[in-house]
Amino acid sequence: TKEDLAKIIENVSILILCSPLTPQTYHAIDKVVISRCRGLFLINVARGAIVDYAALYEGLETGKIVGVGLDVFWKEPFDTSDPIIQPHKWNMILTPHVGGHTRIAHEHMSKQMVFNIRRVIEQHESPLNWQNPF
Repeated sequence: TKEDLAKIIENVSILILCSPLTPQTYHAIDKVVISRCRGLFLINVARGAIVDYAALYEGLETGKIVGVGLDVFWKEPFDTSDPIIQPHKWNMILTPHVGGHTRIAHEHMSKQMVFNIRRVIEQHESPLNWQNPF
């Protein structure tokens, strides 16, 4: 829960976000959680909306967050003139949402795609991990 996260975050120096965006994870890293940080390095390779933008900005300003690695953003493509995008001011690494583009990841995605096509055609079931059902 968000309360549990806020409690344990005090003892965390590096937090890597790898979860899907769900109603439960939307803004999971918010002002309350960040206020409990003690020099956190935050890495988000999941979805931008898991981190509350205003809370992240405040966390960087106050030093609660000492560094950030972002492979995803609150708005994509991100605006390079956004006030939070200041690698010269903060300890910041930015990548254009390509962290998962490896040979192994592409092989896995291809296998998953074939599996899901067969699942729909042969078993008349919905694909697994369907992100945008109608």
